[in-house]
Amino acid sequence: MNKEWVGPNPLFMVLWANGGVPAIIDLDEVGWKTKYAEALAACQERHLMRKADNVAVLGVAGHDWTYAARNFVFNMVNKVTVYGFIKGKEEAWYVPWLAMVVNQDEIDALAIGKGLGDPVGA
Repeated sequence: MNKEWVGPNPLFMVLWANGGVPAIIDLDEVGWKTKYAEALAACQERHLMRKADNVAVLGVAGHDWTYAARNFVFNMVNKVTVYGFIKGKEEAWYVPWLAMVVNQDEIDALAIGKGLGDPVGA
């Protein structure tokens, strides 16, 4: 995909609805939640993909998943950002510097810090 991305977020989101054309969202675009509200409500699958190489790194199926990015403190010094989806108490996170998908318990085990997560762009 040859697209001019707006900001530093390394990921973009693709929304898939029943047989429709996917919506491609730059998560750094101001107002993207409003612009794509209809697609967000109708989508059956959401995927986070790396801007650098268009590789899917995390996907969820069903409704009611919300995109989130959180800053955490790692090793008591480094501030890092994880990206993912939240649905009620369920969470799935992509950790870019590890290139892996984790849940909240695994984030805690990585010593990123329970309760230290600040929403990005809130």
